[in-house]
Amino acid sequence: MKVSLPVLAIILLGSILFRCQAIVAEIPPATVTEDLRDEYYRANDDSDAADLFYEKMEKVPEDAPARVLGYKGIAALVEAKHSFNPINKMRYFSEGSRLLDASIEKEPSNVELRFLRFTVQDNAPFFLDYHDQLEEDKKAITTFLSDKTRVAASPSLALKISEYLKENG
Repeated sequence: MKVSLPVLAIILLGSILFRCQAIVAEIPPATVTEDLRDEYYRANDDSDAADLFYEKMEKVPEDAPARVLGYKGIAALVEAKHSFNPINKMRYFSEGSRLLDASIEKEPSNVELRFLRFTVQDNAPFFLDYHDQLEEDKKAITTFLSDKTRVAASPSLALKISEYLKENG
């Protein structure tokens, strides 16, 4: 049986896309936020955890839900933080900031994503020129914190934001 190259390419692409969807589906929606948040905080302080977090999130397709895509970006940014090679550091940083920005474009009202970007931009070295949305994100964050209903719906996020703002002004 003779199969043309375009047909073979479509079959191969379809199987890749199916596998990517299965990877995202492996993360239960109810626990995705807490689990990814916990992994991020562990990875931020531990380079081995950062490697594992990056390897896991690297498999997530770019058409994933905004929050998952944002954490894929954060995984790359944390990998940049722990990398010693300047070329890898820049590659991870570029990848991570692009994905984080894309996740916020998908879901601009998501305060968690805006908080993640705020913390990255707040700590990014000046020469990286990644500070443009600091004020915009800070406004979204303070609006969130002043809304008691939203804070009550996400108390652990509100606590993390409050702790960060208290420690970093």
